[in-house]
Amino acid sequence: LACSCAVLQTIPCGALDPRAPDLPIFPHRTLLRTNTMSTRALSCVIAVLSVAAGALGDALAPALAVGDQESGTCDDSSLLQQSSTRVQQHHLVVARDNNSSKQLTLLQWNIGHPTSQEEQSLSYVQDLLSDGAPDFFNVVNLVGFNATEKYGKVTSVCTEFDLTTIIYNTDRWQLENESGSEPQKLCWSDKADPAVVARFKPTTGGGPKLVVVGAHFGLVSFSNVDTLKARLQIPSGYEVVFLADTNGFTSNEGFADQLGIQADIAQTPTNTSTCCYIFPFFDFFEVPPLSWFMPDRIITTLKGNTPVTVIEKLPKPSMMGMHRPIQVTVDF
Repeated sequence: LACSCAVLQTIPCGALDPRAPDLPIFPHRTLLRTNTMSTRALSCVIAVLSVAAGALGDALAPALAVGDQESGTCDDSSLLQQSSTRVQQHHLVVARDNNSSKQLTLLQWNIGHPTSQEEQSLSYVQDLLSDGAPDFFNVVNLVGFNATEKYGKVTSVCTEFDLTTIIYNTDRWQLENESGSEPQKLCWSDKADPAVVARFKPTTGGGPKLVVVGAHFGLVSFSNVDTLKARLQIPSGYEVVFLADTNGFTSNEGFADQLGIQADIAQTPTNTSTCCYIFPFFDFFEVPPLSWFMPDRIITTLKGNTPVTVIEKLPKPSMMGMHRPIQVTVDF
């Protein structure tokens, strides 16, 4: 815990607030003042904090509940949780109106840190796709997904278990693969941190042309944003869809600004925690700093004014590091 405190002392209060638009995407000069701390060590610190906070929370829960009932007040964290749509089902609950051709349903999910093909995660993804509503779905670290008649895929593979896949609805969208517009598949660091930048056009001729980004930003790979910005060439007449585990703290507007995306973006914030499932024998932890950690983002230049839906129920058994999926439906 002493080690944890030493780490947390380097994090300014504002860095944990996604509503602070002027923060850099990776406040690494204050978040991690040294590159000598490994990701594994940081994970250990978070795990220790999680266990301690979980036990403390169980002990204090009855008293806190009484206090809230008597005072009728709530803190900022409960306000944030109330402001975001959170659902228990693992099937789509905010699907596109199938009678409308002017809506786009988008999803983002990081399945965690697999060491083999995870059949439960594959089945979970198939469930999310089963009603045919999703247009684009970026899935991080999903091994073994095969394209179907209904859904195609574009995957960037850095290692066997470090990859990201854009799954797209072939009934509505066609992947552009001509010379000069073929998908870009990136690994931002040495055999790690995958990303895909791909262009799509509607199959029926109606709807916008899209530049779709699917990505997994590295935890301490601070050059990711500049690298992506250099690759993110947006032709005239194209809209942008950005689906990623950003490992960042700033607002969607902050991301869009640093990526060079026009300021007029849909208001689709992630208002509640999406990370991370820590232990197989505990539920999803929401303790500082994880209770303010909302790394999974959907950002688009299309029309929209609603927080993303955070899907609570995860496949069982869940693996360490698994995030909650997020989804939103926007207009065009």
